[in-house]
Amino acid sequence: MFTEAEVAEFRADAEDRMTDTCRITKPGTGKGTLDPDTLKRQPPPRAVVYEGPCRIPRRDSPTASSASAGEATWQVGEYPLALPIGDTADVAPDMTVEYLTAQHDPALVGRVFGITAVSQQSLAIERRFRMKTVVGGGS
Repeated sequence: MFTEAEVAEFRADAEDRMTDTCRITKPGTGKGTLDPDTLKRQPPPRAVVYEGPCRIPRRDSPTASSASAGEATWQVGEYPLALPIGDTADVAPDMTVEYLTAQHDPALVGRVFGITAVSQQSLAIERRFRMKTVVGGGS
């Protein structure tokens, strides 16, 4: 068994590897605002649940699937997400992840993912999630 000091050291090492930053949001509450020009309600602003360090860990094998409707085809990719243990307990499936910075892969900046599942473990050094993104849709 590990001591509390060892677990704290493992968690600090895991956080040191989180060189990216992301923002995680959930749908806002309330009615939103009425657009006076269209007379349609705009959705309420999304609520920020977490903003801070994150990373997409290496995965053993890529997981992607295709979907199509008519002449349009989409690629759905699944990725892991790692967050620090602190301040992330409220992150849950159906929330949105927006990549803000990516030190080693600038192409990730601006990408948006949806959290699909939480990975549970009893001796966690980082909080892990599964997330998906959809690319394509054009013909």
